[in-house]
Amino acid sequence: MRAAARERERWGAMIPANPDEDAAFLDPEAEKAALAGSTWTNIGPTKANVLQNGGTTLNVTDSGRINAIVTDPANPSTIYLCDSGGGVWKTTDGGTTWAPKTEALGSLSCGHLAMDPNNSSVLYLGLGDPFDGTGIGLVKSTDGGATWSAPIFLGTSTEIPKVMVAPGNSSIVLVATNSGLFRSTNGGTSFSSVTLATGQAGAPYVWDIAWGGGSSFTLTLEANPTVTTGTPSQQPASASRTGTANQPTSTPSSTDRGGTTT
Repeated sequence: MRAAARERERWGAMIPANPDEDAAFLDPEAEKAALAGSTWTNIGPTKANVLQNGGTTLNVTDSGRINAIVTDPANPSTIYLCDSGGGVWKTTDGGTTWAPKTEALGSLSCGHLAMDPNNSSVLYLGLGDPFDGTGIGLVKSTDGGATWSAPIFLGTSTEIPKVMVAPGNSSIVLVATNSGLFRSTNGGTSFSSVTLATGQAGAPYVWDIAWGGGSSFTLTLEANPTVTTGTPSQQPASASRTGTANQPTSTPSSTDRGGTTT
């Protein structure tokens, strides 16, 4: 946590302010209180027999790596889990029982799951995990995962590490992919690619998106995900950057709900 505090102190001024953010997330003492004396219980799901990671197969008794946990704010007993290689699971009784919700989709490799903050029945699932298998686009559910739309293809992307619905406008959906940033202004019916000025040829790998309050968003990306030499300083970026020699990154921001970035 000390390392995280140092990073916040160093880079926090570059992130758009979020006036609605819970102060607990900014208070190191509150973070300590949340961790102290906690008791954790495994609530599953525990249905997988093997775990595939690259060319290695392991005998396991759990569902593998979970890359998103989504809880219905109006009903905390309803929880969704998004697995990198095992699809989406849902419980409506606080974890006593679980049911798979994506067995009929063409891929069980899932990168991220997002709920519309204004309608808990609406879910967006990004198919394709950065490490455990590629996917076939984005799918949407309007009935809590009971059924899903046909895949919406986002350029040539095969991995979706983050999906976000604008908290103040359900029509705005942002999707981070291995082929750039995509944006919908009609609730996921259609998407367009957002131009990101990285100074590099080709589409960047967008890893994460954060809401900064109002219409402000910040994202992190690899300006040139194919580079294998050089240093981050040799890879122009539009804002602060961190990373290793083979992963130049930047942190662009937007003040118009993801329409443009600086």
